Parts: sequence; structure tokens; C-alpha cells
Amino acid sequence: MSRFRKFPNEELTNIINSSPAIIFLWKPEDGWPVEFVSDNILQFGYDANEFLSGKLKYSDIIHPQDLDRVKEEFSKPKKSDSQGFTIDYRVLTKSNEIRWVHERTIVRRDADGNITNYEGVVFDITERKNAENEVKLNYDLLRSLLTLNDMTYSSLQEITNFAREEAVRLTNSNLGYLAFTNADETVLTMHSWSKAAMNECEIKEKRFVYPLKTTGLWGEPIRQRRTVITNNYSEPSSLKKGYPSGHVELRNHIGVPIFDGERIVGVVGVGNKDGGYNDYDGLKLTLLIKGMWKLIQKKHIEEALYKYSTDFSKSNSELKSLAKIRTDISEKQENDSQYISYSQRLQNEMMDSIEAEYNKILNKTLMKSEKLGRLIESLTFLSKEQAGKLHYCFQPVDVKEIINSSIMNLILIADENNISILDNIPENLPPIKADRDKFSNVMINLIENSIKHTNQNGAVKIVASSDNENVYIDIIDYGKGIPPTIIPHLFQSIYQVDDSLSRRYEGIESGLYICKKVIDSHNGTIWIESEVGKGTTAHISIPVFQEKDNIK
Repeated sequence: MSRFRKFPNEELTNIINSSPAIIFLWKPEDGWPVEFVSDNILQFGYDANEFLSGKLKYSDIIHPQDLDRVKEEFSKPKKSDSQGFTIDYRVLTKSNEIRWVHERTIVRRDADGNITNYEGVVFDITERKNAENEVKLNYDLLRSLLTLNDMTYSSLQEITNFAREEAVRLTNSNLGYLAFTNADETVLTMHSWSKAAMNECEIKEKRFVYPLKTTGLWGEPIRQRRTVITNNYSEPSSLKKGYPSGHVELRNHIGVPIFDGERIVGVVGVGNKDGGYNDYDGLKLTLLIKGMWKLIQKKHIEEALYKYSTDFSKSNSELKSLAKIRTDISEKQENDSQYISYSQRLQNEMMDSIEAEYNKILNKTLMKSEKLGRLIESLTFLSKEQAGKLHYCFQPVDVKEIINSSIMNLILIADENNISILDNIPENLPPIKADRDKFSNVMINLIENSIKHTNQNGAVKIVASSDNENVYIDIIDYGKGIPPTIIPHLFQSIYQVDDSLSRRYEGIESGLYICKKVIDSHNGTIWIESEVGKGTTAHISIPVFQEKDNIK
């Protein structure tokens, strides 16, 4: 035993103490008291005398979650004639950092076979374990993304629950959450907490809505518009607002914003990871949540298509029913043409009523068909844009002709609500450099939106003017107007009309997202001005066609 207390010469002692291998001699007693430890235990922050004096037992530095497993391994030689064992586990450094170690232990026995000591060599394998873990997590991340891709028929709740729990697992965290923003990014609505967080949380009356200006560190990903890592949550910070009694205690935290284009639509956060977070954790969360958001977008597109196609089918069914009734009455009148009676006069009146209703539903069906067609066109536009297959054919275009054609396309919708379309378009407007079809779609979308938001018996006004460089078009309605907080987000592909996750594809349904993309491609400008209760004006500025312009 003395050979473990002092090495044969000073040179060997120096070699041992400068090596990465830490040598231990433990007693076979509870907690494994240390009889010898090499001075290089200092790499974990401890002094050898802390163990030799009995102040620390070896079990004191083993990670609590691994202690039972290590005890089990040390107990096995007592039940057999085993001469040794190897085991990997975690230890806590003096600064409470978690390190992985590989232990190789020889069991020393007396003549009767009783264990006298455990002689162990302990190696720090943290880097190797981290590398192995990252390989596994990379594989798990790919599996998670593939699983998300296959969740097309899952509900929004199932999708978000899966993504949240995977965010926790892929970062080796203990808790996580998902929150979504309102339209102007001023309020966070808590969507869900991970199962572990809900089990630990003791707050009786949980809040779900958090104004961003009063939200602490977990609101920083929105304010800074980037991933924010806090690896020591106990450190003082002017950004911290504290949390209520009963809240889950946080040791560390990483928050990642969820982007849709330039807009932040939500935040995913995880916390309480052993060892702290790094940029790679942020990358994994970003990839995972992007996959989740793309799937949510797809679900909303399907929802919009289903809504419009269902409306169209319903109107079409009503139309067919009325057409059959009309046909049946007409045939009966032909068969009974030789008789003129009170009954026939009633049938004539009924026929007139059915004819009026038929025409009304026919117009409604045509409008729903047009809406469905425009939504499909918008989705086709998005698909081509994302695939890089969207092409423009620029040529000189007569603005007055485009506006008149757009008005004619929308005359049924305007007439249904008795809305007048007034235009003031000068005859001498210069042509613009435009893709005729795409610019026509812009005008149709903008005029239709104005009609849709104008009260019955109201009016929509279209005004145009020009200078040497641009043509200016204003589409004006006198409807209910748009709240100022919504206006900056109108041209996004999806914007929220309430504070829930169940938001609709308002940007696509209204066509404003497509309008912005098209006008930008024409080197023009589009913007909205509105006042609640007074109405809205959509402005377009688009360059005049110049003879020097190349047509393509």
C-alpha cells in the first residue's frame, strides 16, 4: 500500500502528475474514502489533501445522476472474483463544471479473497464524449426533421408539441417552451411548456400573455433579433425582470427567434442544460424550428385552399339544385301550356323568384371561383419564386388599359354590394415598363381588397398621375380602415389577425404579399396609408418606360 503514497523517485512522480491520467487508491468503504490521489487531480480544481484529509470522499464529486450506476459497478467484485472493471461517468469539478471520465480499476484482495483496495486510473474524456454526443445529436436532428416532414396530416398542436420536446432533447436540456408573437411583435403569447417544465412549475395561476416591454431575458431574442445564450442565470443582469415564486428555477437558457421572412413570429427556448449552451445548440434549434414553421405554413395554405374550395363547392351545389328546380318547373309549364290557371300564375311567380335567386347564386359562385383561382395563382407564384423559376417579361404597358380591364374583372363583386368604382385616369399617361400579366394581377388584387373593405352603397376611387420618371396610382376606399400596428405587416406572406397560433394566410389571401414582390421586381414602390374609421389608400409608384430600356 505504501507504494501508492510515494513513488520510487521524484522523476516518476513528476511524470505521473503531469500526465492526463489521475491515479487513485480507494478504500472499499461507503463513499470510497481516498488513501492516495495524484496531484494532477488539480485539473478538476481539487487539491489532493482535500481527499487525503477525509474532507472529501470520492463519491462527493460523482455526478448525482451517475452515482447509483457507479455504486453498482463497484459492488460487483464483492459478489464475484472479478479482478477489475472499466466505467464511464460524470464528475463535478470544484467550480461545478461537469466532466466525463473513463475509469479503469483493479481490485486488490488479501489471501482470503477479501477486497482491500481499489486501484484506479481516471482519464478526462469530456471532449471525446462531447464529440460522440454531437454525432448522435446530428443523427437525431436529421431524424427529427424527417419526422416533421412526414407530419403533414398531424394537427398544429401535435406538430408544435413534437418540435418543442425535440428541442429539449436535441440540446440535452431539462425544459423548453414555445411562444408566438402578435402582429407588431409587442406581445408574446405562451403556446406551450415542455412536460418536465409543467411538472416542476408550482405557480398556481400561470400567465400566458407577456407584453414584450416588461418581459425579461427570455424576450431578448425578439429585441435583439438573434439567438441569445445565458449560461449563468444567477448572475445579476439589468435585463432580468425576475420570476414569480414557484417558477421553475433556471440555471441557464437559450432562446431562438422564429422568423418568417424579416418578421419574428415566435420564440423557442430551452433551459437547464448540464454544462451550458453554445452556438451549435442555437443552430440545431434554428434548423428544427424552421422545419416546424414551414410545416405550419403548409398547413395554413391547405386550410386556405380548403376554405375557398369548400365555399365554392357549396355555392356550386346550391346552383345545381336551383337549376334542377327551374328545369322541372319549365318542363311542367310546357306540358300544361294549354291550361291557364291560378296555379300556373303561382308557378310563374315562383319561377321569377327562383330565377332571381339562381342569378344571385351564380354570381356568388363565379366570385368564389375567381377567389379560389387567385389563391391558387398566388400559391403558384410562391412555389415558382421559392424554386427560382419565376420569370418576368417586361414591355411597354398602358396603365389606363390595365386599370379598365381590372375594373371589368371585378364588376360582379362590386355590383353585388352596390359599390361604385370611380376612376380618374389621364389619357396622356406615359406607358410603364412592366410584365403585363403580373401587373394586371397587382391591380386586380388591390382593387378587390378595396371593394371588400368598403361598406354597401359605398365607392372605390382610382387615381393616377405621372412625372418624368414614375407613374403614380392610388386605390382609395372609405371603409373601416386598418389599425396602424397591422400596416407594417400587411405585405408579409402571413400575418396575424389575432393572438393565437391559428392564424390565416391573410397576406396570401389578400394578395398583398404577391403585390409587394411584383412591384419590387418592377423597381417600383408600394405602400399603404390608412385611418381607422375613415378608409385606406394603396399607393403604387412604378417607373415610366424609357426608350433606352431593354425589353426582355
